[in-house]
Amino acid sequence: MNDFYLADVRVALLNDVEFKGDQCSGFQISVSEATGGQWYPEARLATLVTQVPIVFEPCGQGLLSLNLTGRKGKGAFPRIRFSQNSHIKKELDTSDQAINVQIPLENSPLTVTLINPYGKTLEDRNLYVSDLSWRQKR
Repeated sequence: MNDFYLADVRVALLNDVEFKGDQCSGFQISVSEATGGQWYPEARLATLVTQVPIVFEPCGQGLLSLNLTGRKGKGAFPRIRFSQNSHIKKELDTSDQAINVQIPLENSPLTVTLINPYGKTLEDRNLYVSDLSWRQKR
């Protein structure tokens, strides 16, 4: 098989995600399948590719820190918005160089949203077999 897929997609990467609370440390992350992104707890890495947000739920008040990078799509890097309690805490353009981000958090969920998503399939090659039969060799 020689499957091939090529796409131009904006991707935001949140690396080395860490939360240090005043009374606790730790957080939960909700990543909906609709985000197209992922959360990799062992690597402390999250990805965003659509406008559906990732939700961080801290264990209490404290400081969220991470390194933010991005991959261009249609010539532009991803733009990320961090919001808590209907208030925009930070809005940043990513780049291919890591940006250290530190955000003081209250004891409530933080949403992280890719606000300029872009994705386009450039090439997609597949092999479809509709009828297959076996011949016995004599």
